[in-house]
Amino acid sequence: MQGKSGELQRSCTVNAESKLTQPKAGIDLPSLRSESGFEPLQVLSVVSNKGGVGKTTIATNLAIFIRALREDLPILLIGLDDQTLVDRMFALDSNPPKQTVVDALLSEELDPAIRLGQYGIHYVPSPGDLTPLRTGIRDPDHLRRVIEKSEWRGLVIIDTKSDTDILVRNALAASDLTIAVVKDHQSLLEADKTYDLLSKWGRPRECARVLLSLVDLRVTFAPGESRDVLALLLSAIRERGYPLFETFISHSPKIESLYTNRDWSAASILHGAPDSLVAKQMRSLADDVLARLHRCGFRAPLESHEASRDAPVAMLEQAGNADVEQVEASAPGTDARRRLKLLVAANPARLLGEAGLKTLAVDCPFPAGDNVDIVLQDSHGRIAGVEIGDEIDELDLTAIAQAIQHRAMVGIRWERGHSGTRSILVSDCIPPRVRAVASEYEVECFTVASA
Repeated sequence: MQGKSGELQRSCTVNAESKLTQPKAGIDLPSLRSESGFEPLQVLSVVSNKGGVGKTTIATNLAIFIRALREDLPILLIGLDDQTLVDRMFALDSNPPKQTVVDALLSEELDPAIRLGQYGIHYVPSPGDLTPLRTGIRDPDHLRRVIEKSEWRGLVIIDTKSDTDILVRNALAASDLTIAVVKDHQSLLEADKTYDLLSKWGRPRECARVLLSLVDLRVTFAPGESRDVLALLLSAIRERGYPLFETFISHSPKIESLYTNRDWSAASILHGAPDSLVAKQMRSLADDVLARLHRCGFRAPLESHEASRDAPVAMLEQAGNADVEQVEASAPGTDARRRLKLLVAANPARLLGEAGLKTLAVDCPFPAGDNVDIVLQDSHGRIAGVEIGDEIDELDLTAIAQAIQHRAMVGIRWERGHSGTRSILVSDCIPPRVRAVASEYEVECFTVASA
């Protein structure tokens, strides 16, 4: 490992005479070569609503390790936090920045704020106060739009503050992959909130993975299955079914000393402690992140996850748990099938007679070009693809075929196996023969009047 650490360190060292300067507005920003195997733009966020779990240490050092492993991959670091570690680690000089992340997001112009820093990492300077962003941004899709509008092409890594405010929601909404950092029981409870939010948006669980960090292995319990804190947390994470990175980040006084020293400098793990256990763990994490980003590349606007924000869905959002008649009355001019879809999506638990059912998406699009009419989640966490039938004939099995296909589609999208998905057919009339065939293929049938 020493040889590899040395090679990584040398490949990431910036020559002081290379005259790296802050990019100016109008210059060409880095772009990915087509043979790199990556999407032109991908976003990774590091989140935890609890402080002291190592988010910023992970985000900054992960950028450096990924850059060392993939020199062809431009990396931009954005800190949605008001601490200065990002600037301390990457700034090439002590001159105050002309623009910070506050200026970039409020003006919706990211490019002028991007600076080139140490180790070949680009970054957006951090402000001393994020209050203008918290009060000036209302849309959780704001950051995504600003990033996509920019000329930046490569990997964007977002460090977040210990909070659940609008900035953290923006980071989650913009991300292809989220690292949910967990240190202890409280931070695991905060990770629950992250997964709940992603589920509400219709994002698959695989969009976020738990990373155990700074776990105190000195805390042990009586002999049993959970012999220490690490084993206890692993057991709780697996019970929840959360995806988990194979590696974890150890607590290390040596690593802490890289950021707290007499000259108040901030050295990277790769350069300040290249032979440490944490360096090996960060290398493993960087490899894993690169592999997963290579496979995902899905980051659609929130509109397509919550349900398309067309007029019918706006009606659904306003309706909530309103009476069926109110929803129907608010959707004049829709045909019977569309009206039935709106009714079921507005209150699936009531209309299908099953407590705990909630709607994740309506007209949910898939890469193949097909749409699932409704995506539901039941009280057991299973994802159901719903086909809305219209005037089903005794000899017509098309609706069943669609329902079966929907189950497979949501299983792939939400990363669930067969036991974690359901297939549902809803119509105002389902003939007995169709019900019999549906039963053979595990398609659940519900009759709901559309008028």
